[in-house]
Amino acid sequence: MPEGTHSNIANFMEDFTMYKPYGRERYSTYSHNDGVTATSWSWSYRWSNYDYNSFSGRNLFYIYLNEDNEADTLYSENHGLIDGSSVVLESTGSAIFKSNHNAGWISYSQSSSIADGAYTVEVPSKDRFRLIDPTTGDNFRIMNADGEYTLIADVEKPTANTFFSKDHGLADGESVVYNTLAGGTTPTSDTGRLDINSSLNAGNTAVAWTVLSNSLSTWLQGNLPGRRDILMDGPDARNPIRNGVPTGTSSWLNNYFYDGVYTNTPLNGAANTANAAATYQWGDNVIDMAKDTNNSNSGFTARGSKYDGNQEVPFFGFCAMASRVLPWSDFRIYTRPYSDSGGEAWGTWNRRSHADNFYTSGWYTIETSAGREGHVAFELILHNEQWQGQTTANHYGSWNNSTSGQGYTYTNNTEGKYVKFHAIFLMQNGTSFNTTTLYEMVDQLISDWIQILLTQH
Repeated sequence: MPEGTHSNIANFMEDFTMYKPYGRERYSTYSHNDGVTATSWSWSYRWSNYDYNSFSGRNLFYIYLNEDNEADTLYSENHGLIDGSSVVLESTGSAIFKSNHNAGWISYSQSSSIADGAYTVEVPSKDRFRLIDPTTGDNFRIMNADGEYTLIADVEKPTANTFFSKDHGLADGESVVYNTLAGGTTPTSDTGRLDINSSLNAGNTAVAWTVLSNSLSTWLQGNLPGRRDILMDGPDARNPIRNGVPTGTSSWLNNYFYDGVYTNTPLNGAANTANAAATYQWGDNVIDMAKDTNNSNSGFTARGSKYDGNQEVPFFGFCAMASRVLPWSDFRIYTRPYSDSGGEAWGTWNRRSHADNFYTSGWYTIETSAGREGHVAFELILHNEQWQGQTTANHYGSWNNSTSGQGYTYTNNTEGKYVKFHAIFLMQNGTSFNTTTLYEMVDQLISDWIQILLTQH
């Protein structure tokens, strides 16, 4: 079937995309000059704003449709792909044709072929996947596919780099002793770059949390003699800390809590996760931060410190990750470290360069006023240009320096893979800590990340 001769895109059975209400749906009725009442429906800000006026004689008909969650997919049994996987398309014979969405309704250029090359995918099921249009971040709306096609992908095996022991009874974080018995052979390590994968069950968010949290613990022990453990004296996982010190000790920290989770994808739009204690219970397992929203199972995951009332820890924090290679996605966890006074040093940084094409952006607040225990709260967002085809990314930190300051990191561009790390820790009264110390700490965290995660899976 030649390009441009497929069915008209106004055919909602062929392409329902333009009817999806991307935040600008409008339905109304009005009267023409001749007194006939008509219906107007306006939809879709992404491909312009269309108005459809029809129905004379006051007759209006509704057609209810069931949305097919496997529409526009290609089939490959047990493909093993995950959201954000890369595939290479090779066509033999007829190409795959796509709808052009924004072509004029009465033109004959409604479709064009999908070029051979590399694409990322969206995965609705174990046997189906969609190709993502890199120019829009949405999946291609397939109009025709009757040729032969080869798709090449590196598929991650969930049990790769693991040992087998039936009913081992181990849990994440437990220590084991490894010995090679006489006559045995020690397995060789596989060197290479860690692929950022934030899927809930097969991803490596927990690995990222372990590496960065261990690095911070080591840095605090070796470089901050005045550090002190922080007390989880708050009521629940959403509000884990209040003053962070036992009764009889005073600190500048007045409260510390999470104030919401925001996610946004070009496929599903924006969502706010319920701001409840259950949302932040990431201490035992990786959790879906967009659970029960339109962005659930979209790869917005986190693992962090476990809330355990009235216990002390070296610091309290979390690691969050996103790995969907889609433009214009965003992921924010709003954090509020209340203080009895504004920080002595506070601010944001953007694209701090580290080795091997790594960059960080973030925010921080440092409270070291004399007379009370001080604190440091910070959050960084880490990305690597090579994670997404040499794309230059801009990530940002936001901090409102006040006694009720709010901090978060965010992005709104073509970079879809990144890691966030957030922490708060206390210091004894009189301990010195400034922005130079902060950046030395951040540099060490990223150095440890590179040394550990770029040399092994």
